[in-house]
Amino acid sequence: MYKEDELLAQDGINAAKADDVEVKYLDVYMKGFIAGHARGYMDAYDIGYQEALMMVEPYSEGESGWCWADERA
Repeated sequence: MYKEDELLAQDGINAAKADDVEVKYLDVYMKGFIAGHARGYMDAYDIGYQEALMMVEPYSEGESGWCWADERA
């Protein structure tokens, strides 16, 4: 994994801990998504996204973090 991708993954975790999770988390998710697709793999956003989901779950069971963040943004 590239260093910048590791930083994106960490950003995903940090954003999930932030108070304004709706805005920052969605932004980090999209940056990681773009970076991952540009290199042909998904590691950067997958790691940050999944780790963050384990730490912050302000949505009902069955909903994805993406839907929750998108609706609140």
